[in-house]
Amino acid sequence: MKILLFEQNKLIQKEICARLSSYGYNTKVYELASLAMPVIDDGYSGYILEMSHDLCGSLSLLKAIKEYYPTMPVIMLHLSHELDYKTIVKAYAYGCDDFIKYPFCIDELEMKIKHFLNIRQDSISLGTNCSFDFGTKCVHIGKTKQRLTIKEDSLFGILYAHKNHLVTFDMIKTNVWDNEYITIDSIRSLVYRLRKKLTFLCIETIAHKGYVLWFEEQKPYSDQLIVAENQIKAPNLYDHY
Repeated sequence: MKILLFEQNKLIQKEICARLSSYGYNTKVYELASLAMPVIDDGYSGYILEMSHDLCGSLSLLKAIKEYYPTMPVIMLHLSHELDYKTIVKAYAYGCDDFIKYPFCIDELEMKIKHFLNIRQDSISLGTNCSFDFGTKCVHIGKTKQRLTIKEDSLFGILYAHKNHLVTFDMIKTNVWDNEYITIDSIRSLVYRLRKKLTFLCIETIAHKGYVLWFEEQKPYSDQLIVAENQIKAPNLYDHY
């Protein structure tokens, strides 16, 4: 999951990035609105915008983001004495989802991000004595458990979100690697590692197209295949289903 952070204070940048990175979030930092503006449609799942140093810039970013993605969460960071009533009204009119006042506890920001992005913390059953814990990213098989890496977790997330449907190579590239240049062999290697940890599930290879995680009563027959559409930028396992 990729988050855009517009923040000029380097200490705050470092603290936010460190916390989000520990949970597998890929945070892209911009200190100038002019640099952040051209990339707001680059597959982000959420935005954090500071208002203290560049109020006009942050409001312009907010307005542009909500024009592109009306439902995408935007959290604004502010100093209380710089946030007057008219600014609050304007920010909410543009679509701001919430405000956090400096100085803030990083735990507060983390909780708000989890809330607005619908990040799951529950556990799901994957079969008899098998489950996956979204909070710890651990696969439980009987009394044993294995933790998925960040990329394994992202891959499992998009496969599970579209279970019994085709997940294309492009969808995997966008959601797991944030559109970075990768080879098909890199995707195959990641799928191989995930299969070794999820031996009780069927991840079928669809030649020249992608993969399908078959679940419940479904069986891997090609005539059952349905392509998941318009989901390339979806935040995969963080969506409720």
